[in-house]
Amino acid sequence: MTEQRYSLVTVVFDAELSFLALQARSARLYASEQLIEAIFVINNARRPWSAQQTSVILDAYGPLQPLVTLLHHDELCDMPFTEGWRSQQVLKLAIASRIPTERYTVLDAKTHFVFPLTRPFLEAVDGRANVNVYSYVDHPLRGALEHVLKYLKLDLAPYLSEFTATVAPFTLYTNVVKRIISDLEKASNRSFAAEFVQSDLTEFFLYGGYLYRSGEMHALYHFHQVFCPIIWEHTATPEGCEAAILTANTQQTPFFAVHRRATVVADEKAAKLLATFWASRQLFQSVAEGEAFIAGLRQAGRAHQKAQRLVLPFVRAASLPRRGLRKLKRKLETLKGHGA
Repeated sequence: MTEQRYSLVTVVFDAELSFLALQARSARLYASEQLIEAIFVINNARRPWSAQQTSVILDAYGPLQPLVTLLHHDELCDMPFTEGWRSQQVLKLAIASRIPTERYTVLDAKTHFVFPLTRPFLEAVDGRANVNVYSYVDHPLRGALEHVLKYLKLDLAPYLSEFTATVAPFTLYTNVVKRIISDLEKASNRSFAAEFVQSDLTEFFLYGGYLYRSGEMHALYHFHQVFCPIIWEHTATPEGCEAAILTANTQQTPFFAVHRRATVVADEKAAKLLATFWASRQLFQSVAEGEAFIAGLRQAGRAHQKAQRLVLPFVRAASLPRRGLRKLKRKLETLKGHGA
């Protein structure tokens, strides 16, 4: 059996460029060309990157630079007007048309390498790709999962207690994604991006549901349940950082993630813990350099939050008709179920 090589994909916008630089620097330390054939970075901002920004990004990858392709979202699809997080989901799937490998692993901008990426992390002994699953019975995203399962005409009960996770890293099969895009375009008679946005779909739920419906999930994936630590906004405390760092050092999982908003709320002690960990993994030359990086992220994060408060009301207002129809449909289905 031929050993697979993978492509890496990250979708990023301007407020996350510092995180992307960290991801790139970490990749040059811990991502092997024996495993990685191509790296795609998709700019999800309105404007293309300047020549200077492009140079900074590529330089950060060091010897991996020849593997890197930078794309603006317009090069992949004609994106309908929607929130950034929704367009990001579209792009994670639309990139399949450019992927040269059988599989590609999606990373978030907040994801970076802290230990070597190994084949056993990406795939099982029998060659199937690894993926994590968990219950959505009491999960905040249960409603989104239910919506996608209904869209795919799947019964809810068999899947709510065990379904694929929605966090990066997530490995997808390129041809499966291409089939999904083709099938949705044929069924809806419109572009994949338009159908995805108008139908309020979720990328990993759509992908997982499609595989469950086709009966391919267990043939293609091994459920390995090895979760990489993530510091969220609500866990950006000294205790939360200590726990995440301990898990990373104990399990030596290749990836670690820090949510952008976590850097805004983290206090000095939490920031020092994180900077110390990064320095120990050679991502920064010193703890002070890591702390300065967090201070920069904090400043940029606050500026982004301020800008979002001004822009989001307009974006959400534009999507109200679509959301209203979806809520009305749910209400009618509920009434029908009660014999109304």
